[in-house]
Amino acid sequence: MSVHELPAHVHAFLSQFASSLDELAILLALIESRTEWWDAGSMGSRVGLPALSTRRVLDAFASRNLLDIRISDNVRYRLRPGTAELARDVDAVVGAYRRSPGAVQQWASAHAARLRSGAGR
Repeated sequence: MSVHELPAHVHAFLSQFASSLDELAILLALIESRTEWWDAGSMGSRVGLPALSTRRVLDAFASRNLLDIRISDNVRYRLRPGTAELARDVDAVVGAYRRSPGAVQQWASAHAARLRSGAGR
């Protein structure tokens, strides 16, 4: 599957949640571990990003109704789409990524480059 063959709703979801490779890495890590709770430091370690950058991404995902939050000794996050539509979109991204991880990664790279060049979303 090429980047152009990704379904439109996968493009739309990725435009909202994965406008950088860092966001894509965190999103995929959350998808791979749907039942686990993560703090920013442990997620950052998993994906190779600083905790502060990771926290910003996690907070952004949470503000868009993609994550559940638990407050304990740290703020912890877990993938839990807040609507049936978001859950379907997550499943569609999972399917697209399993079929063609390169197409999803290529899409995210191209999208991030467009954002940096000012082309917008």
